[in-house]
Amino acid sequence: VGVEFFFRGVLLQGPKKLLGAYTLPIALIPYCMLHFQKPMLEALGSIIAGAALGMVALRTGSILAGIGIHTYVLGPHRARVRLRLSCPCV
Repeated sequence: VGVEFFFRGVLLQGPKKLLGAYTLPIALIPYCMLHFQKPMLEALGSIIAGAALGMVALRTGSILAGIGIHTYVLGPHRARVRLRLSCPCV
């Protein structure tokens, strides 16, 4: 939620009236930089996903799509990590 609020809320929606669609690269570039240390496929995917979610957020004025996607993608991963940390037998 915090990532979506910052990148697609503050950075994208804030200057939207002044810059229009040009706010997309302003939010997209640092969002992709956040993924540089990730595996290559995830880093490249962040460009496509970040652009798509940015366009949806610009058109709808809402970050709910991004929150839903991040929850869907990261939810199972975080559950596996928590399970692994709490149970040494896994």
